[in-house]
Amino acid sequence: MSDELNTKVAELRTKLESLQDLVAMDDVTRQLGDLATTITGLPAKVKQLRDKGYLYANFLEQKTTTLDEQWAAVRGSVSQSIQDELQRAQDQIEEIDDLWGKLDAALAQGGQPAPTRTGAGSLGAKMQTAIQSAQKAGAGAKIAGAVKPSGAGGALSQMAQPPKPAGGGLVKGAMSGAATGTKPDALISQLDGAMSRLSSEVDGAKRRIEGMYGEIPNNVSQTVSQIYLIETYLERAGEASFPLLAGEAIYMVVEAEWKKGKDKDDNPDGLLYITNQRVVMEQKEKVGKKLGMFGGKAVQGLVWESPVGAITDVTFEKKGMFGGIDLVTLKFGSGGPFGETTLEVKDGLHAKWFAGKLKQAASGEIDAERVGEHKTLTMEAVADAPTMCPSCGATFTEPIVRGMTQITCIYCGTVVRLG
Repeated sequence: MSDELNTKVAELRTKLESLQDLVAMDDVTRQLGDLATTITGLPAKVKQLRDKGYLYANFLEQKTTTLDEQWAAVRGSVSQSIQDELQRAQDQIEEIDDLWGKLDAALAQGGQPAPTRTGAGSLGAKMQTAIQSAQKAGAGAKIAGAVKPSGAGGALSQMAQPPKPAGGGLVKGAMSGAATGTKPDALISQLDGAMSRLSSEVDGAKRRIEGMYGEIPNNVSQTVSQIYLIETYLERAGEASFPLLAGEAIYMVVEAEWKKGKDKDDNPDGLLYITNQRVVMEQKEKVGKKLGMFGGKAVQGLVWESPVGAITDVTFEKKGMFGGIDLVTLKFGSGGPFGETTLEVKDGLHAKWFAGKLKQAASGEIDAERVGEHKTLTMEAVADAPTMCPSCGATFTEPIVRGMTQITCIYCGTVVRLG
């Protein structure tokens, strides 16, 4: 075999190997199985959040139910389409294998009997091996009612093989007339064109199949991220340096830096807790690190807290190069620890979005996200709060806001619990 011919055959082998991977549609069938597995597991993930005491994001139950219903309506069509596309490809695969055989024969006639597909094998043989492997592995097992194929073999093993249609497939027409004795260069040209056409057709088939999923993969990915974020809130809350109050429920726990002073060393870095009753800033960092990197002492502790209802306004701004620093400023009324204070929020959160969440917590709008009854114990406490001191009879003048658990009489010092 001449060097030029050897190079052409080597390039064809490389193209064949790529075509084998493409025809197997492993990425498409893997997505089918992964989606089925993920969607099936979402309700259990949500239940774990509830069992750990997370009472918000009540949309999760409805969202997981809707995703399951959407998937049930689509999965059968997707699975069948994969099988149909592979069946159509199989006809072309046989024709390509036939042309490879003719190339081998042509080379042999020219005194070059070396097999042209060394290291790659025939597409048909690879397909049959995949079918046998899938059968041995028990291909076709149900996951949430959907078939989870294993590559091309997994899908093809689910269907009877119909007789090859008379006249052949798309490639056969292009290859007609490739009789024994045809020069290797002509066969290589035909084979290269046939594989290119099959590759293009399979690419189109994959796009059609992926289009059938619609927005389901994106919504599944979003839901998984939402669940993971809440798991992070609960994990952080479980390591808090302070206890929750009676009836207090975690809403968010995000990384934040309290802008206490102008010097960065004076600004505690840690976590901001938002609950149905309070906003709490907890320092949680290593201080005294050498060169800002090594050593240091771990410090954790509550630095300030406020009834969530004492927040009267929240503003936001972006600073730094390219607006990479997200700042929120909290303004407090009666019961707050300061007139106002500023935080840098981290965790990749946008200041505008987070400011909106703080406003919702302060106004009580987050109650609409609670599981079960939206009216909380705190709301009942505010509505039923006493207006006079039970000890000295003085009228309470301090406004009672959301999140307050007690009120102290400024005249006699009596502490009255709310709720």
